[in-house]
Amino acid sequence: MFVTRRRVVTAHKDKRAIVASDVQLPMDPVPGMKGWRICDVWAAADMQLPDAGERQDVPWYFPPVGGFRCIQVVIDAHTVAGHDTVEAELDDGKPSALSHMTDNDKPGMHRSASVDVGFIVEGSVVCELDDGETMTLHAGDTFIQGGTIHAWSNPFDKPCYMVAVSIGANHALVDGH
Repeated sequence: MFVTRRRVVTAHKDKRAIVASDVQLPMDPVPGMKGWRICDVWAAADMQLPDAGERQDVPWYFPPVGGFRCIQVVIDAHTVAGHDTVEAELDDGKPSALSHMTDNDKPGMHRSASVDVGFIVEGSVVCELDDGETMTLHAGDTFIQGGTIHAWSNPFDKPCYMVAVSIGANHALVDGH
C-alpha cells in the first residue's frame, strides 16, 4: 500500500498562481531500519517561495537551522524501536537518521537539532523517551518533538502512517546530553 505519493507544488509566474510541478514520489525503505518506509516530500535550507517548483538541495536527513524537511512515514505493524545495522550513510552517500542514533543500549534512540511537528494519519505508534517514559499516539494525535532523545516503535497489528515536518533549530544541550 502507498508505494508512491503525489506532490503538487503551486507557485507564481507572471504574477499569477500556477502549478509549478506535479510528481509522484517514492516511498523508500529506510536502510538499516526494518519496517520503516519514508517519502521525502519537501525540504528547504531557508524560507523562500518555491516558484521554480523544485525543492532545494538540503543535507539529508535533518535540516539546517532555519530550514525544514517534510516527510511521510510508514512504520509497519510489529516494528520494534531500533536499527538493523550501524550504517551511517544511504546508498547515495547522504547521511541517514542512523548517524543520529545515540545509545547502543537502547537501539533506535536518537536526537536531532530540530523541532519536529508530526501528525498521526492512521494507526498508532509508541514514542519512548530516554528516561523510559512512553507515549502512545493514535490517528488524529499530533506531537511536538523538541530535540529530545527518543525512539519510535509500532507494537500494534496495523501499520502507522504519519506526516512530520522537522524545522532546524539551535540545540541547547541539557545536563550534558
